[in-house]
Amino acid sequence: MEARDGKESIRRQSISDPDSGDNGKTVCSIQEDLPFLLKPSVENFYTLVTNTALDRETTAEYNITITVTDLGTPRLKTQHTITVLVSDVNDNAPTFTQSSYTLSVPENNSPALHIGSVSATDSDS
Repeated sequence: MEARDGKESIRRQSISDPDSGDNGKTVCSIQEDLPFLLKPSVENFYTLVTNTALDRETTAEYNITITVTDLGTPRLKTQHTITVLVSDVNDNAPTFTQSSYTLSVPENNSPALHIGSVSATDSDS
């Protein structure tokens, strides 16, 4: 990935339409409810970048539909869906399931006697 203006570049995509005039001019877009932007770079190339930080524990996968519409009459369009998988980083510490534990141990117990259990979870898993 490539950092640009605090945003991470996910993918660079070329768009083309062999028609001439307005029939060959295109507009490219993605859904608005995603943490991504589609930015034009050089002619007929768009770069998909993150708009906000991604958190795998919240959303592990995004399906992004890229829609390309020409400016001809009638307007023609095509769509392509790409999947972005968010990889996990170790950004959460393990936590115990209780804030404190109290265990009672009888005196004169035998060695290796099970006296209790504690439990911890890690939301990175």
